[in-house]
Amino acid sequence: MNDLPAPTRRLFIGLFPDPGVQAAIAAHRASWSWPPGARLTNVARIHMTLHFLGEVEAGREALLSRLLCEVPVHRMSLRLGTPQTWRQQIAVLRTQPHAGLDALHEAIVRQVARAGFAVANERERWLPHLTIARRTRGAVPPADPAPIVWRVDHFALVCSHLRPLPHYEAIARYPAPG
Repeated sequence: MNDLPAPTRRLFIGLFPDPGVQAAIAAHRASWSWPPGARLTNVARIHMTLHFLGEVEAGREALLSRLLCEVPVHRMSLRLGTPQTWRQQIAVLRTQPHAGLDALHEAIVRQVARAGFAVANERERWLPHLTIARRTRGAVPPADPAPIVWRVDHFALVCSHLRPLPHYEAIARYPAPG
């Protein structure tokens, strides 16, 4: 009899900027005044989380992946440009409100719920953002940053690996048609 827990992977659903937007984010981040000890997020890891799932067993992952294929994806242009610090510990770049992004998030949350994952209060507490640094007590954002236009044409189901070095692996991509 095998009492070992089923293997799991740490998953989330998110959007990742393309290299041009990553470069614009890095340039924006250079205009901040950072305190000693601030940890800038690796540009390749900067993303927008649409839904965090946590540890997921393979069977549930497969079901979720199939259900996410039903999410309608439409090309959209997001505008990044509201720098903020949260709880004086995290520096973020917020998006301007976008109905298409909200609709994508809501469609994903519905499929996540269909797959049996918890989504309680998800709609009320989701604040679209990209984390650009941590340990930011005393950081000063730029006064009037130029907006960054981010063209989004897909979302991804992503595995967050913590070892040997932290990195993300896109398990599946869900593109807009055409």
